[in-house]
Amino acid sequence: MSHDLISQACTREALFINGEWHNPSSHRWIPNVNPANTQDVIGEFAMAGVEDVNQAVAAAKGAF
Repeated sequence: MSHDLISQACTREALFINGEWHNPSSHRWIPNVNPANTQDVIGEFAMAGVEDVNQAVAAAKGAF
C-alpha cells in the first residue's frame, strides 16, 4: 500500500520501550487500514526489529 493513500488524519505510533517512545530500528512502519474502506490508511505502527526487541527484553528484566 503506497504512502500517498495515507489520510491527513493519520497517526504514527512508535515503540514504547523503558518509558520512552522510540522509532523502530527497522525503519519500517505497518499501515493500519480502515476495515470499512481498505483504501483509507488511518495510521501506521512501528515494526520492531531485533534491536528493539532486545532493548524491550532488557528493560523488562531490569524492572524486576
